Amino acid sequence: ALSLASQYRLRYKFSGSINLTYREDVRGEKNTKDYSKSKNFRVTWRHQQDSKASQYSSFSASVDFSTSGYNTSNINNYYNPAEQSKNVTSSSINYTQRFPESPWSVSLNASLTQRTQDSTISLTLPTLSVNMSQVYPFKRKKAIGKERWYEKIRLSYSMTASNSINTKENMLMQSSFVRDWKNGVKHSLPISASFTFFKYINFSISESYNERWYFNRINRDWDLTRQEEVQDTTYGFYRVYDFSTNASLSTKLYGYYTPYRKWFGDYVDRIRHVVTPSLSFSYHPDFGSEFFNFYDSYTKTIVDKNSINPISQEEVIYSPYSQGMYGVPGRGVSSTLSFGLQNNIEMKVKDKNDSTGMAYKKVSLIDNFSLNWGYNFAADSMNWSNLSTSIRLKLTKRFSLNLSGQFDPYMYTTTESG
Repeated sequence: ALSLASQYRLRYKFSGSINLTYREDVRGEKNTKDYSKSKNFRVTWRHQQDSKASQYSSFSASVDFSTSGYNTSNINNYYNPAEQSKNVTSSSINYTQRFPESPWSVSLNASLTQRTQDSTISLTLPTLSVNMSQVYPFKRKKAIGKERWYEKIRLSYSMTASNSINTKENMLMQSSFVRDWKNGVKHSLPISASFTFFKYINFSISESYNERWYFNRINRDWDLTRQEEVQDTTYGFYRVYDFSTNASLSTKLYGYYTPYRKWFGDYVDRIRHVVTPSLSFSYHPDFGSEFFNFYDSYTKTIVDKNSINPISQEEVIYSPYSQGMYGVPGRGVSSTLSFGLQNNIEMKVKDKNDSTGMAYKKVSLIDNFSLNWGYNFAADSMNWSNLSTSIRLKLTKRFSLNLSGQFDPYMYTTTESG
């Protein structure tokens, strides 16, 4: 065996350590049944950047990689149960770069999970992330007068590209990047804006767009002869996208009540009730329709072994991109109108600890009592959703009580015939 260990440090920059071990393990004698010979190695690397090195970039590494037989055949571990039973090791390398006076940032990551028991490797190399923080693209640099409505539009952007593979240790170097590696790119572009109408009504609207790039698709069909599903992978460039729209209205209503002085005296100054009604609408189309072409189907026919007569037939709907790294949009259209109502009740009373008798404090009667309901226009029946309710009461400064429940607007009953 040959081992190398080193530590390094550059003041105010970085520090770390690296350990390399190469070992040749021989068991038994030549020309005997129990004779074996194997080569094993292990690499551990720890790297940490000093926080004072750079405020815009960072680099770190935590690597622990070894061949599957490194621990089991290591004579130094025979009396070390912790090392003998060590089954999973993880490694990661991360780099992040931020740009001064810019909303953009870039990060690179590599990760490796190794299961030494069966020499399985899960490798992601690399994962590239590009992010743009929220910006106002139509905002004037030199604003004159009131803010325009389009200046309130804000957007952000993120892109993630990744390659990963699950394979055996001895098959990693023989794997094909096209056939064996799973890869994809995902783009996300959320756009939103908030406005105020008549000084008291808040209106928000948002649009979310996601696009996935895949480089293969898996077509499925039913083999009538073998009575099983068959798959065929085709390679190319495929776009899979989805989008949704949300809009909401909300406001706040304040009500004050002064208790009858002859009954309650001046201990209770007043009671305040805050009501926050909200109305929101969300929509996304049916991405399982033929227009988008993200789903396909085949007929599963079960036949009798002794004849060609079909026993049963079933239409199987699937997506050729269901095995993709970032999934596939769901089927079904959604067009939902949601109602919300939040309540808060507080009481202003005299503070008994104040010697002047002029100070007041707030006491929560109902910290929050909310009602939420919805109606789905796209559903063919039972359009109303369950009515969700919750209440939170502050019993003391340290304790609170939370209760929640749901009420179903529909009820099933059995009808006796005859």
